[in-house]
Amino acid sequence: DDNIYANVVVDSKTGDFLNLEKYDYQVEGQARDYGEAVQIADGINAHKGYTKSELYAIFKSKGYVTDWDEKGEPKSFKTPVSMYTHVALSHDDAVRSGLAKELPQNDDGSYENAQFESTIVTSGCATAATPTKNINFHGNITASSIAPTWLFNQNNASISAGDYDMDLYGYTNDGTVTYLGVTHMTIANTSGAESLSKAYQNYQNEMAPYQQSDYKKNGDDDPYAQLQSAFKTALAGISTPVTKQNADSFVSKTMIAAKKEKITSASGDKAYKPATNVPDAVGAHKGTNGYYYIDEACTIPVYSNVALTDSDVKNGKDAVGAAVVKQGDTYYYVNDYAYKYAWDTTTYDYPYYGVTNEKDTYDEKTTGTDAEGNPIETVVTKNYYNKTPHTYVAENGKGVPSSSDWAYTYAQIETITKPNDKASKTDFRGYYAKLEDNLRYYVENAKKNVDTSLLQEKIVDGIINDRKGKNSEDYADVAAYEKMVQIARKGEKLATVTGQDKDGNNTYTTTASSLEIKEANRLYLKYKGFVTNRAYEGQKIEAEIKHLTGLAKNQITVSAIDDTTRTATVTFSATPTLAKGAVENGTLVNNGEVKYSDKTWNEFVYCLAKAVKTAQEAKTGNHMNTYIAKKELVLAENALALPDDAIWYTVSGTVYEAVDGTGTIGSKALAGVDVYVNGSKVAATAADGTFTAKVPVGATAKVEFKGTDVVTRTLTFTEATEGAKVGVVAVDYNGNGKIDAVDAAFTAKKGLKGLTNDQFKQLLKTGVNYNATL
Repeated sequence: DDNIYANVVVDSKTGDFLNLEKYDYQVEGQARDYGEAVQIADGINAHKGYTKSELYAIFKSKGYVTDWDEKGEPKSFKTPVSMYTHVALSHDDAVRSGLAKELPQNDDGSYENAQFESTIVTSGCATAATPTKNINFHGNITASSIAPTWLFNQNNASISAGDYDMDLYGYTNDGTVTYLGVTHMTIANTSGAESLSKAYQNYQNEMAPYQQSDYKKNGDDDPYAQLQSAFKTALAGISTPVTKQNADSFVSKTMIAAKKEKITSASGDKAYKPATNVPDAVGAHKGTNGYYYIDEACTIPVYSNVALTDSDVKNGKDAVGAAVVKQGDTYYYVNDYAYKYAWDTTTYDYPYYGVTNEKDTYDEKTTGTDAEGNPIETVVTKNYYNKTPHTYVAENGKGVPSSSDWAYTYAQIETITKPNDKASKTDFRGYYAKLEDNLRYYVENAKKNVDTSLLQEKIVDGIINDRKGKNSEDYADVAAYEKMVQIARKGEKLATVTGQDKDGNNTYTTTASSLEIKEANRLYLKYKGFVTNRAYEGQKIEAEIKHLTGLAKNQITVSAIDDTTRTATVTFSATPTLAKGAVENGTLVNNGEVKYSDKTWNEFVYCLAKAVKTAQEAKTGNHMNTYIAKKELVLAENALALPDDAIWYTVSGTVYEAVDGTGTIGSKALAGVDVYVNGSKVAATAADGTFTAKVPVGATAKVEFKGTDVVTRTLTFTEATEGAKVGVVAVDYNGNGKIDAVDAAFTAKKGLKGLTNDQFKQLLKTGVNYNATL
């Protein structure tokens, strides 16, 4: 055989010889144009096809295209024209020519690249292929080409890494062929080097502020030294040359897997019957069990749009082994448990971050009350689950929303690195992925071992606690304050809350370097120096203190203020006039006219103490705290309440006029008299002067008959009382034989019955404030 053969690219489905860099075209209603013919055997021609520029020149000359885009591509056609990848020679003609050395065909009927007489390549008809699938030679390279790229990947197809022998021939313009010998072509995927390089640069920038002194040593482990070693290993890996020995080690072994979404529900999407008949457009693969799968390995089933029924389920699984659960009348897929991930530093050459046997959980908190009404919080640990989201497609294989008329559904898929096999210690990661994981692990390890001794002083106390409770209201220049806050928040982000101590204060940790911590504190203090505190404004809070005690703030002493239990002690250096409570040995106590519940009284005293302390300090830049202290004091005063276990009695009685200055009961009953208990109206006398009221033991009731002045009798009830008689000095002003609200109304009129308004007022004042215990 004197022929020289070349590897030629063929169509895997038809076996036709192709030129991947040229085109054929066909005008609607006409035959397909394959370009210039080249005779390769008697009665058999190959064709050269057209380059894209040649084809577009034809379109322009014949007026097929009406509009071109900015890239010079056809935008709209006057005459319908189709473009195709160039077919240089049909498979049938290749067989008939007898010029093929090999026309390989696989068991599934697909074709491999052929070995054919070299003229079909040298004439420019077909694309020359290499022994490596999907790697081909450019057909337009000449001796004058500048910096030529000889090889190209067909449609970015996958390529098998390895080392390949390849015979090389040189062709001259006069057709002379010279054998150049055998060369090796090494194929390797080094794309991971770019990812590793980016990770290296990012981690270098991230860890640059840290000094060796920033890390705590863990026995013999030196986090800083380990980190620097990981950086050196990564840098060496980035520049590792490709060799015959390592060509297939750079890329990770991958697999098609169903996507997972971590959720809190144990059930997933609605379940359907596995598909037994799927059109080619969906791109599914038929398994040996008769059902279809979306992946070649037949692990991810394709489902029909027919809902699963009881007859389709056996032992909680469908026909392809997927776990399902019935809720009501509908079956749903069962979500798998989600498991935690962790670093494995002992099984493989480099640290591996993989799934563990420990379930991933979360704490669910609920609030309620105990038997006594106190708030309680309940924490329940629950499992996370992995849900598989689904893709929905029509008969034509096009994706559609799940709410539309879809025909098939299957799990959304992704390409992932195969999980390592710990039992056999098999590592499926490529070289670059291993080094990137190694770098990531030692960066994380270094951060976990950062010395946090400066954190409390510079960040927690120096920034967080320093500005706690502050507000823009506390400062004269709001713009300067907001800038300070902006700087403070950047510093506060260096501290991460880890929990609370026994006193309820937050505890913190950090992964920040000492340089970052010091710089954050320096900037905060700098901008804090630019703000001006607002002057103390205490008129309102001091007025409230005066109202409750009758004293100025400096005549009051507060002590034992406990912010956790919200209790305090208040004493006086002068005699107070108290609105609430009483004084015993100079101390405010819960023993006044009304005795309140311990809870509301303690809160009242605490808020009074805080208000007094705030007023006494009279700090600048404390406007908001001053306002809050005053507000909480008012709320605490209003919230004072009787004990829940107070004993209540029902009291009834009649209000009469008094016939003398000592309150002796007369015969005239008074109507329209108000009865007050602890400052609240609880009853009013009827026309016959009677009243009924519910009062607690020890409470003080006041009986008031309101004319121009108020006539008041004060009584203390110590037990249930019936028929109590209360005498009040009054005047039957209109002379109708009874004393009631009508008489009170007449007090505003002058001259009646010869008494002036002032004289009548004086008369009423003669019988005020009789005290008696019934």
